[in-house]
Amino acid sequence: MGSLMLRLRTWWETADRTQRVVTLFGGAFLLALLVGTFYFASKPKMQPAFVGLSMTELGTVTEEIRKMGVPMEFDEQGNVLVPADKVAFVKAQLAVAGKLPAGNSKGAADLDKITMVTTPAVERERLKSVLESQVAESVQFIEGVASARVHITLGDDSPFVDDRKPATASVTIAESTEGSLGAEQARAIARLVAYAVPGLDTRHVTIVNQAGRLLFDGNEQSGATGVADRKLQAEIAESKRRERELQAMLDAAFGPGSTIAKVTLELDFDERETTSVERRPSENPTTVVVAQENMNGTEGPAAGGLAGAASNLPAAPVAAGGAGPQSSTYKGTKEQKVYTEDEIRTRTVPATGSVKSMAVTVLADSAKFQDDAELQRIVEGFIGPKAADTENFRSTVSLVEFDKSVQEAAQKAAASSAMAQRIQQVLSLLPILAMLAVAFMVVRAIGKAAREQGNVLVAATPDGALAQVAALEGHAEDGVHRVASTDVSHGAPGADHAQASLPQPEIEAIPEHLNVPMEQVRKMAEERPQAVAMLVKSWLLEDRR
Repeated sequence: MGSLMLRLRTWWETADRTQRVVTLFGGAFLLALLVGTFYFASKPKMQPAFVGLSMTELGTVTEEIRKMGVPMEFDEQGNVLVPADKVAFVKAQLAVAGKLPAGNSKGAADLDKITMVTTPAVERERLKSVLESQVAESVQFIEGVASARVHITLGDDSPFVDDRKPATASVTIAESTEGSLGAEQARAIARLVAYAVPGLDTRHVTIVNQAGRLLFDGNEQSGATGVADRKLQAEIAESKRRERELQAMLDAAFGPGSTIAKVTLELDFDERETTSVERRPSENPTTVVVAQENMNGTEGPAAGGLAGAASNLPAAPVAAGGAGPQSSTYKGTKEQKVYTEDEIRTRTVPATGSVKSMAVTVLADSAKFQDDAELQRIVEGFIGPKAADTENFRSTVSLVEFDKSVQEAAQKAAASSAMAQRIQQVLSLLPILAMLAVAFMVVRAIGKAAREQGNVLVAATPDGALAQVAALEGHAEDGVHRVASTDVSHGAPGADHAQASLPQPEIEAIPEHLNVPMEQVRKMAEERPQAVAMLVKSWLLEDRR
């Protein structure tokens, strides 16, 4: 540690002003970036733990969470936010302490409070409270829901029609930060609540979020407005689906950008029934009536023949001799069969959402198509068997010259957007690049000072500062270092010039002589220059004393 401090002090004393300024500001900037990065990276992600608390519950909950040492945020609407990974921990600790908000602590414990002396009204309210809590917990399992509160009003099934009241439910949902709830999810929540509460219909369910936005209204969904809205949404969705399917088929056949497909359709949401009646006689008779007739008698011949109904009867046989009365006998059987008619009734209910009419329009680039016959066949095949119904199912294929200016402008806009995004990315990387540059400059300056320190001897001046004494010129040919002296005196300014103008005496070469201690010191200076520098400094200080 002492050698490091000595090296830093030596570098500070020998560095120039520019190096000092760059090092100070670069180090401060690097430290600020590190602190900011650590602060934003360590900031927890907050998530609602309780929603819509009363002021009393809010004060109790925040006080307990503060005692736990858990970061939190709360607002005037009674919403309490804690780190996402601490929600379960906070609720468990509040439950153990018996201070969990009433809206979040209903469960089997309330059932234990029902005794033999509990009045029916109190029992009803407690059962309703337990049901509300259970339904809220079920709603919270749905993705996108952070927390939920359910209020149920039980219906009154009175024997008097005028006094009957349907059950209703209102659901308040706090959406999570990851995403908002859509219409399909809201309808699913409404069905879940309706099926969980006896006698509750989705027409009497209302769902809102923490911002007061209406997600589901049962009255609108079941009324004419809701039906019209669902019909419009279904038509738009089905049109888009068929349009994407046709466009993908055309792009695969003729290439992207050659055609433009548009599909518009109407769905049949009318509720109607068709009943046909067919009547036909039964195979077996239901009644058979049999009548028998027997007639016996003797009559004489009458002049002028018979008159009336008797003239239609066969004449009696004439007796032998042609004289005397005539006798007749008649036997007949009459059978009458009665059949009933069988009635067959057939009731047909068309499927809701069937395609009532559809119009397909395809625009093709005239530069790529010379004839539209092939396109027309593809479109008719896409419509299917109903293409023969030209009144309700129509197809139009037109060859037009595409305007490329819009496409070119879109391509330029996309290129500009991509360039802006790249510039934004580069600008976001500038702090990191500046941090790396400053770090490189600091490391380079320290490395340079360390290299210079290995060849510089310093001495302590009487005022406590450090000054350069000598510098090693490198290895001579004979293996002996040459030391260039440096004036450290505080004499007159012209002393250096006067000394330089004097003739330098000729010094004889020193014969080579192996000095073992000096060689050891030299070898140590190569391997551990810091230790040798401290040793030389201590020698100089001792000589000065």
